[in-house]
Formats: sequence, structure tokens, C-alpha cells
Amino acid sequence: MNLFNKIPNWLVSIISVVIIGILLKFFYEFKIIALIIWLTNLMIVFLIYKSGIAKSIHNHFAKKLRIISVVLSIAVSISFFMGFDEIRDMIGKQIIEGYSATYMSDIDEYGRDTYDVLIHTDNWSTRFLLWLGEWGFLVFVVLIPYLIWELNSKIIDVSINEKS
Repeated sequence: MNLFNKIPNWLVSIISVVIIGILLKFFYEFKIIALIIWLTNLMIVFLIYKSGIAKSIHNHFAKKLRIISVVLSIAVSISFFMGFDEIRDMIGKQIIEGYSATYMSDIDEYGRDTYDVLIHTDNWSTRFLLWLGEWGFLVFVVLIPYLIWELNSKIIDVSINEKS
């Protein structure tokens, strides 16, 4: 039995939570790298499941793989959610003709700072597509970690069934 299998899952979880804080800052600053890691993580887990490698993976390793890959995908999802306005503006300025965003700050009736964003485009259809893209973005922020969790759970099931 190797050293990696002797590490308890709760310790891997605590280490993962500490690492998530570090990754959040990194992913927030480097969004393209985060996107590549996010999608690569999903593809690697999918390939492990579909290629039959899951049959040869030890159960303990499969559980730790699930923790690490899910924590990584959640870190990227949170950083994308935190930087949503910047991502939308970056995509909007590059792809949508006449895109501009106006940020307005205000103080509500309770004395809290609030801000609002007004999106402007040259035509209504691109504004509607941008609105759909915002909802699709939110779906992916939740869906990718869920898919990674489910695929890893299937890898664990396969590794348990192959060993028994």
C-alpha cells in the first residue's frame, strides 16, 4: 500500500479547502488558464471513466481523485462566478458589435453600497443572446462540478465492482 492510500479522506478534504483559497485568487486573475483547467479536468475524468482505466484504479485513489477534481472544478466555478462582469465584458467587447457596459453605484435605503450594470449593444438580438449567454454561463458554473462529481462516483463504483 503506498503513502497516498494511507492519507485519510478528511485530511485530503481539509488540504483541498486550503488550496481552494489559493486557487481562487489565481483563477480570478488568469481566467483563460482557469477555463482550460476547468474543461481539461472534465475531459480527463470522462476519459478515465470511458477508457476502462477506472477498472484498474484502486478504490482509495478513486475517492481521492474525486475530492481533488471536484474541489478544483468548484474553485474555478467560484472564481468565474466572482468575475462574471469581467468575463461578460471581455467576451462582449471582442465578439458583439457596439457592446458597452455602464457601471453605476448607488446607496440603497439601508445605507449599503450597490451597483448596477447597464448593457448596451447595437441591436436587440445581440442583447437577447447576451442575456441567454448569462443564464447559460450560470448553468455551466453549476453543471461542470456536478458532472465531475457524478463521473467520479461512477469511477468509484467501477473500481469497487472490479475488486470484488
